[in-house]
Amino acid sequence: MKLSALSKALALFRELDPDASVQKLQVFLAVAEVGSAGTTHQALIEELDMSKSHVSKTVADLTMLAHDKERGLDLIRSDVDPMNMRYRIIKLTSKGERLAEKLREIP
Repeated sequence: MKLSALSKALALFRELDPDASVQKLQVFLAVAEVGSAGTTHQALIEELDMSKSHVSKTVADLTMLAHDKERGLDLIRSDVDPMNMRYRIIKLTSKGERLAEKLREIP
């Protein structure tokens, strides 16, 4: 990826959240990359080399209701895994899908 493309991706993300951290963008991109199958907290922890608490907080910030009970970005959703109720599957929302598509179109 060219640096100009990375800069454009950050700018698009910051249109939604002017104070967005790089880690928030990393989590969003990791979820977008896996597609409709979704991913888990544990997979994000391992892939991004982040602490469990940091991944949990960041995932919450990207959902409809942020970790501090404020309105979140509504870019991802966290659903209970029907095969194992102790786990959650993290997927993009339709709003997240639209942002991911815009990011994919960056030359």
